[in-house]
Amino acid sequence: MPIRQIADRILRESTAEDSLILVDNSNADPIAMLYALHPQRTFLRTGLPATSTAFDLRLANPRVRKVWFFRNTHDVSPGLQNNRYQARLRAQMIETVYPFEPYTALERFLMQRLDGAAPRYFQRLLEYQRQPHRSPGSFPAAN
Repeated sequence: MPIRQIADRILRESTAEDSLILVDNSNADPIAMLYALHPQRTFLRTGLPATSTAFDLRLANPRVRKVWFFRNTHDVSPGLQNNRYQARLRAQMIETVYPFEPYTALERFLMQRLDGAAPRYFQRLLEYQRQPHRSPGSFPAAN
């Protein structure tokens, strides 16, 4: 897994003040991400008791313009928490997906047979960006 490449993108394209990083605690190697981001950045780990409250507080901060979510394509978290975080973010922000580690054709065939889902990649970095607010009646600037 190219953890260093993923961490470099996060560090290059956001700051600690304007972003939030969420890492799949069940299946995305949060320890490797910790080493790759340390000491510049911290992140929240899904599945931990304090994460939900901390996530809500950070997301409510209007200075947070970007959320990064590093996760596995299969949600094995308790209660499918990763899917719930993703659905919440999708409802509020624009999503961009960066896939990593493609599955082989055989792996995809077997997954399709076992549970009906056959994603193309093992991991993904999801980038969520807030949409710019416009005042009522305002129009985009002319090019």
